[in-house]
Amino acid sequence: MQNNIMLMLLIVGHLSGDYYFQSEKLVTKKNEKCWFVIKHSIIYSFCILVLLLPIFNIKVLVAFLIVSISHFLIDLVKMKINNYSCEYPTFCWIKRNIFCLDQLLHIAILITIAFIYATYNIVALNCIGAFMLSVYHNVTQYSPVKTFCLLTILLIIGKPANIIIREMNKKDPEGPSFIKPFQQQELVPIFD
Repeated sequence: MQNNIMLMLLIVGHLSGDYYFQSEKLVTKKNEKCWFVIKHSIIYSFCILVLLLPIFNIKVLVAFLIVSISHFLIDLVKMKINNYSCEYPTFCWIKRNIFCLDQLLHIAILITIAFIYATYNIVALNCIGAFMLSVYHNVTQYSPVKTFCLLTILLIIGKPANIIIREMNKKDPEGPSFIKPFQQQELVPIFD
């Protein structure tokens, strides 16, 4: 469990901060002004911090700062790209698919940090984490890893899956959607 705990906490924190604690109004406004990107980043960082509390120490503080600052910078670049006009065809493709690129970068950073921390065995439960784990074991017999996996799946099925499907199906003013609907093609007879 110790090797996976940071990744599980970071993923649940990311899902909470980037989907569940971000209103539609904030999503719209953060593409307009930098202040809303800062506001979203503070909310996101708070979600990550709360979930990292069971393993928090000075070394985990470094990971927390990297995750928080990188999230802010990625969202700031996303805002700039969304506000930039399509002068170059390659840039238009990026603008149309910025949501997927944004999420891939966030997840890649979380996985990289968790992998580095697990490789060097930096993550350990502190007194808060030990207390929470003892309470958890008194309440249930299920593995904490399985519980976190189930929680992550439920969180993904909720709001993120809906948003991802909506974003990938958005109509492009210059062409079809990213996911092209099945088109029945005319059958060509073999024998005439």
